[in-house]
Amino acid sequence: ANSRAIYEIKEAFHEYSVLVFRNQACLSAKDLLRIAEFFGEVEARPVVKAQYGLPMVHDLIREKGTLGHYGEVWHQDCSYMHHPPLGALLYGMEVPAYGNDTVFCDMSLALKTLSPAFVDLLKPLRAVHSAYKMVKKDPSVASLAYDEVEHPVVRRHPDTGELSLFVNPFFTKHLAGMTEEESRPILEHLFEIMTRAELQCRVRWE
Repeated sequence: ANSRAIYEIKEAFHEYSVLVFRNQACLSAKDLLRIAEFFGEVEARPVVKAQYGLPMVHDLIREKGTLGHYGEVWHQDCSYMHHPPLGALLYGMEVPAYGNDTVFCDMSLALKTLSPAFVDLLKPLRAVHSAYKMVKKDPSVASLAYDEVEHPVVRRHPDTGELSLFVNPFFTKHLAGMTEEESRPILEHLFEIMTRAELQCRVRWE
């Protein structure tokens, strides 16, 4: 692979967070794995059954007229893990003519919409994350270990140093040291921010 191109792609990823490459036909599972490895070590996702004999590659299939199991609620992938992944690589093989867009929220920009006083309040806080909702929603992953883990509510990107919010309505249970009831006003306000269109990137599959 061209090292210059890889460098430029990584720099674009740091700047924009979401990259879309159109017209990428006939990529194999091994191709996808090799591309993901340009960004770092690739890990298996514990809540989804692996495919193709590669624990890091799996299908997300939704037949026409059926409800999906994943992605319908705002979330950060695997935030219930002690070391959540940098990101995910998605590849559409069969997509509908319309609908099923994937929407991303810029959590760094979301943090910048908050008042300095509120950001100062958030910075020392930690939030408790767990996959308990995933297990409750999909019994097929009932064997998943979903011990609670803590992450900072405001975290710093290891490469760019940029600050961003790190909470989500699917895996974040409550703020550390507080009950769910005590945490609710702060968390629900942060969750609401994620729904604001001006902070989002909507990717339409083709």
